[in-house]
Amino acid sequence: MEKVQGLFILHNGIWKDRDLSIDVKVRLYNVRVLMVLRYGSESWTFTQKILQNLRGFAGRCYLRMANMKFSSDKTVRVNEMKLKLSEAISKIDIIRQIEKRRWSWLGHILRMENDRNPRKAVELELLSNIPGSLTNHLPMRVRNIRDATRLATDR
Repeated sequence: MEKVQGLFILHNGIWKDRDLSIDVKVRLYNVRVLMVLRYGSESWTFTQKILQNLRGFAGRCYLRMANMKFSSDKTVRVNEMKLKLSEAISKIDIIRQIEKRRWSWLGHILRMENDRNPRKAVELELLSNIPGSLTNHLPMRVRNIRDATRLATDR
């Protein structure tokens, strides 16, 4: 997370530039910052603390890109963010992007042959039901390898 924060600060001049539209800033943010943040996220173990940190980082980035100051008055802050950044927030939803990558990666693994090591590891993970693991994000009806593999074949 520190590397991504440093990368965001490196582009501080762009975020402060009032002549650039929020759309241009969002596109740059997606390409330069989120690309680094999402690297390897397919295999992360998600905890509430990690999700909270990701959302907090994204919120600070939204405020900086819109040239808004952090306000202790929650209603003012929420209303300003909704007005100025509703479209940007939908484009930069970090958690949704990571979830999409995780689903894509899981489908790739489940389409592998049964004797491949990544496939065996996912099968073990499905059996163990570890909190925060990749397979915990599957729908509740998918709790065995046969159902997961059947769904993975439908890209």
